[in-house]
Amino acid sequence: LIVREISFLRDSYNIRLLNEGNLPILFCRNEKWKHNYNGVYNGNKYCIEEIKKNYVIIKNDILIAKWIRVEHFSFTEEDSFEILDSCNELEFIVSMCLIIYQKEINKRNPS
Repeated sequence: LIVREISFLRDSYNIRLLNEGNLPILFCRNEKWKHNYNGVYNGNKYCIEEIKKNYVIIKNDILIAKWIRVEHFSFTEEDSFEILDSCNELEFIVSMCLIIYQKEINKRNPS
């Protein structure tokens, strides 16, 4: 379950995984003008950072996944996620990828 909470000039996400503790994981935007978020899960620090129209997911200062926007002209927008094989918290990483995807859809199709 991913819930977006919006306040003045900031937003955050609560991720609730279906696990034993079922504790919410809070991802807060750390800069007003960038889509960068920080959170802690299982004692590890995770960051989602937007860098030059792409996103990276960092665990304890180590890059573990990235989202790459396809720049060539296409009738479909075929972006891709690359996740390292060493990731053992895949459900959580996929949740962060869904946050990135939702942010990009909102940028491309503002309402």
